[in-house]
Amino acid sequence: MAVVILASFLLDVAEAQILPSPGTPERQTFIVVDALITLIFTAELALNIFAHSDHGMMLFCSKPSNCADLFIVVVCLFNMFAGLLGVDLQAESIKLLRLLRIVRVVRLLTSLKDLNKILRGCSAAVVPVCNAFVILLIVAMVYAILGTQFFKSANPEYFSDFQTSLFTMFQILLGDSWASGVARSIFSEVRRVRENEDRKREEMASQR
Repeated sequence: MAVVILASFLLDVAEAQILPSPGTPERQTFIVVDALITLIFTAELALNIFAHSDHGMMLFCSKPSNCADLFIVVVCLFNMFAGLLGVDLQAESIKLLRLLRIVRVVRLLTSLKDLNKILRGCSAAVVPVCNAFVILLIVAMVYAILGTQFFKSANPEYFSDFQTSLFTMFQILLGDSWASGVARSIFSEVRRVRENEDRKREEMASQR
């Protein structure tokens, strides 16, 4: 089943790359292949429902993954019949449902044990990473306040208020033009202010 899921994902990748026009042979090929994959998914879901049909399907519905599979298959069946009936698949409402087909690749995580281990490890790391992000946010907010107080007049483009300064701090943390965009602009502004002050001093001295 993992091979079919991977083939489905590669089909979506190829369709996004080729972008076949409606009515072309390429488009019809994608529709037929997608229909075959959808039928395989439907047969697998039907067997799963039959195997867990005891107690009014309570055993089937007790697993969130089964409910997700049911939802994905229903969406895929809708897309399949829409494509076979020639419905305009470029409409915005249909596009949204078609994009949900990509969720099929998530089933690959439950099919392969190695990927499942990685998924569990990532899930266990969510809380520690969120704690680290909160600490990072607090530090960025402190420096955003300091940046607003010190550089508001010197560089209002990056430090005009707290919101702008906080965004600048995240720009610096990400390494996005922090030297050429943020630091050098501050240096240039400070140099300009000093030159203006020196010019004023010279004018005052010459007037004396």
